[in-house]
This record gives sequence, structure tokens and C-alpha cells, in this order.
Amino acid sequence: MTSHAHPRHRLLIPFRMQLLYHSRGFYTGFSIVMAAFFLYGPIPARAADHNGLRYLFGPTVCSLLAALILLALPFNPYRSRMQSERNLIGLDERDESARRLVELLRSDGCQRVIVHTALKAALTLSAIMAGFAFWFRASLTWTLRSPWALWGFGAGTLMVWILIKVQVIHWAITTWWQEAESSNAA
Repeated sequence: MTSHAHPRHRLLIPFRMQLLYHSRGFYTGFSIVMAAFFLYGPIPARAADHNGLRYLFGPTVCSLLAALILLALPFNPYRSRMQSERNLIGLDERDESARRLVELLRSDGCQRVIVHTALKAALTLSAIMAGFAFWFRASLTWTLRSPWALWGFGAGTLMVWILIKVQVIHWAITTWWQEAESSNAA
């Protein structure tokens, strides 16, 4: 993804990051549906685990854990061999545009996006899980020892983490483009 406005304003980003940026709607919907699916529990009737504690606290716990992970470990697309093409590794040390993107990913604005998205995810998932709790109210269990607890909370956290990361990537790249366009206009 490069800017055609001015040669000094171009941003090289890994392909996977471009994919997440352009597919934000899909990944947002997918993450919410899958987080609710994992918090819901096993589907076959003989393995059903309709745990009221997971339904009520899961959305908040998963969103909080995902946000804390992303706040504690800021994303740098130029440092991971898993996420970046070989020629892009360390680009933030050689390229001003890449350095600015990393600054955005570590900024207070990015932290606000993380917190805001985690809050929205918690509220959305709480509404979905409250619906499940109401629907299955007669068969809910209220025990701390749930056979699906680790899977539900673990996979739910992973899905919310993906959701937040997609929103962060979209915000950072959009902000970078807006800054590049405004500096071109000046």
C-alpha cells in the first residue's frame, strides 16, 4: 500500500496487515460471532454446558484480558518474522513512514482505540450472552467448575483480541494516511 500523492509519503506494510485493514467488516463480525460461540459452550445436547457465570462474566473478562494484552504488548508490524515479509523486518529503523506508523501504534490515541473497542465488544457480547442466558434460564448452572471454562474464556479472549487488533490496524493506517494527505496539502 503506497501513497501516489508524493514519493516521500509512502507506507510499506505487510500483506497480512493490508488484508486486515481492507477486511475490517468481515473480521469484526467473525470475531463477535466466534467469541459468542466459544462463550456459549459445546453445542451437542449431551455435552451442553450452559454456565451462567461464563455467560454473565465472560464478555467482560475476555474483553478486559484482550485489551490488557494489547496495551502491555504494543504491536509493531516490522518486528515479527511471523507477520512481516523479510524485506520489511526492521523497516521502522530505516524508513520515516514506517517509524511514524509504529509511533501511532504506540500512541495514546491507539490506547484509546483499544479501550473503546474492548468496551464495545464487552457490551455487544454481554447483550448476546444475556440473550442466551434468558433462553436457557431453566438449564443454567452456576458453578465455578465448568468443563468448558478454559475453552470459553481462552478462545473468547482470542476472538476479542483479533477484533481489537483489526480496529487498531484500521485506525493507525487511516490516521497515517490522513496525516500524509494533510502534509501534502501544506
